Amino acid sequence: MRARFIAIPVIAVAAFTGGAIAASAAPAGVPSTVQVLTMAPNAPFALRQGGKLTGLDVQMANAIADAVGIKDLQWRPTLFDQIIGKVATGAAPMAASSITITPARAKQLIFSNPYLQANLAVVTEKDSGVAQGGKLANLRVGALKGSTSTTYIAALPNVTDIAFPTQQASYKALLRGQIDAVVGDYAQSSWYVQHNANAFSLVATLPGTGQLAYAFTKTQTALRDAFNSGLAIIKRNGTYARLVKKWIP
Repeated sequence: MRARFIAIPVIAVAAFTGGAIAASAAPAGVPSTVQVLTMAPNAPFALRQGGKLTGLDVQMANAIADAVGIKDLQWRPTLFDQIIGKVATGAAPMAASSITITPARAKQLIFSNPYLQANLAVVTEKDSGVAQGGKLANLRVGALKGSTSTTYIAALPNVTDIAFPTQQASYKALLRGQIDAVVGDYAQSSWYVQHNANAFSLVATLPGTGQLAYAFTKTQTALRDAFNSGLAIIKRNGTYARLVKKWIP
């Protein structure tokens, strides 16, 4: 388990085109400009560096858009527990925010092909000695409101589950002693611990079968299909592998 600071430079999406030539126009039924909801900060998926929004979700979705001729993705930072509802009602056509495919969400949305495995992790205050191996019984455990982490915690016996509007709020509560551990997405948890190694420890990984994907309003089948095509393109030209290697700790 690594717990050291890793400095990751910002690299423009254009550097990852892999020589692919973007389509001259978006596919039929797909607008040239698309509004995308995301939670930010949510490193390594979405964060601000140099005043600009970047991260795995942001750079990968931008690369996909370039590959299929979508001229502009307009990113709209949104609280995570509001994202599903807004996309489901069509307030925005899509979301890219480390969203795990679940049966409940699939009733409200349509998903792209998966782009990443969605494991969970347990974070504690540095050297607290609790929650080793993911044992959470009799602990106060925080998680991001609306996330699959809250579903996981709620199913455990003898655990006090507390939902927070942002992941950062849960870590602050951990340092204040209001909770004993935080359960969250593995990539996000690992990133946060690496960049705050003096304060936190990642004490367990919770393997799962979940997968991350882009989420769309049910009527946006053409946009979903375009993203599936673009995802295939960036996997073939090497963009996908380079982005994952850059952003996932």
